[in-house]
Amino acid sequence: MNYENFILKNAQHVQSVEASLRTLSYFLPGRFDNSEILSEFLYSGTKLVGLYHDSILEVEAQKQQPKGASSFNRYNKGLLKKARVICWVLTVVRSFETTAEMVSSRLSKAFQEKFVLVIEIIKAALRLALFKISGNRMIMHTVLPERDYDLAKLEPGVEAGSWKAERTKKEHLSVDALTKDNADFNPAMQYLLSKAMIEPSLDPLELLPQLSGFKQVTEYVYIFRPLIYGTFKIM
Repeated sequence: MNYENFILKNAQHVQSVEASLRTLSYFLPGRFDNSEILSEFLYSGTKLVGLYHDSILEVEAQKQQPKGASSFNRYNKGLLKKARVICWVLTVVRSFETTAEMVSSRLSKAFQEKFVLVIEIIKAALRLALFKISGNRMIMHTVLPERDYDLAKLEPGVEAGSWKAERTKKEHLSVDALTKDNADFNPAMQYLLSKAMIEPSLDPLELLPQLSGFKQVTEYVYIFRPLIYGTFKIM
C-alpha cells in the first residue's frame, strides 16, 4: 500500500494527526536546546504536509461532498496547472524560510544576512515568474488551493461507492451507494452536480484582472521590496 492509498483509507484521521503535530510544536520551545528550531520545523512541516494531503484527498472529497470550488481555489488551481513546480517550490521556501533563518542565526550574523538575501532572491524570482505566467496578475498570499471540505465527514476508500466499467473506464455509482442511509450523502444531487456546469467555462485566471500602469508598478514593488531591503541591510 502506497502513501496515497493509506491517506485515502484513513482520511478521517488525517486532520486529528495534523492538529496533534501542530499542537506539539507549541509545547516544544524551552524544553531542550534548540527546541525552538525543532518546533518551527515541525509547525512548517505539518502545514506543508497538510497541503500535500489536500492534493491527494481533493478528488475523493469532491465525490463525497460535491460543491463548487471557491473563486480563490479556482484561480489557484488554474495557476497550478500552468506553473505547478513554481507554485510548490515557492510554498516550500515560504514554509521553511523562518526555520532556515533560525538555523543560520546560530552561525555568524554576516552569514545570516547573506543567507536571508539568497532566500529573498529565490522568492522574488519565483514571484516574478508567476506574475508573468499569470498574465501580469496580482500574486495571492498563497499560491496553492486551500482546504474547502470537511475531513471529518470524508469516508475512507474510493471503491465502496462506485464501480468502474471495463470498456469505457468510467466510474458509476453502485446500488449500495444509491440506497445507503446517510443524511449527508445525496447521490442524486451528486450525479446532477457532476454533469452540470457549476463553474464558468472561462479561464480561471480571468477571475483576477490584469494589472497595468501604476498597479503593475506597485506589484513589482511588492515582489522586490524584501530583496531591496535585504540588499541595503548588507551594504
